[in-house]
Amino acid sequence: NSGLKYKKKTGAVWESERTVTGGTVFYSIDTDSTGAAHIASDDGGTGGRGHVVYVKDVGGTWSAPIIELTGWYDSGSGNYYHLPVIRIDTGDKYHLAFEADNWGGNANWSERSIVIASNSTYGDKGVGGFNWNAGVGLTKNSLTLKGDEAYIAYTNGGTQNIALVNATWTVLSSFAGS
Repeated sequence: NSGLKYKKKTGAVWESERTVTGGTVFYSIDTDSTGAAHIASDDGGTGGRGHVVYVKDVGGTWSAPIIELTGWYDSGSGNYYHLPVIRIDTGDKYHLAFEADNWGGNANWSERSIVIASNSTYGDKGVGGFNWNAGVGLTKNSLTLKGDEAYIAYTNGGTQNIALVNATWTVLSSFAGS
């Protein structure tokens, strides 16, 4: 019984349990207007480099990955992906926030970013260039939507940020974390 499991209740009846593609290090779930589940997960990947997978329920089976990001490392550099948070807007478009890290061989040549991949009107957006040692983070509640606009809360070092993401990435508020 390893891996992430999913079970849906319709009225008083529970469906059979199903295993979700992906892992259980970190996961997020939302539903669209038809009640279909959308799940983003990270199984940690090889060596903790992250493996973010986004799938959706299609008539009782899981879709092929809509987005799949596999962390890698080769000869001193690599990209790592973590902390996926999925939200579905009122037009059934996905907004997948995640941490993306680019390791350049040492901390001085490396950076962290927060990205939102989306098939909405606004497309993919990100903010980055954060210091490797600063610590960037998301939680399962970091992303919320109003129509097709995203509001995201994230940390960069000791600073907490709240941003509106539509045609641009606009930081609305920044404050020292506790």
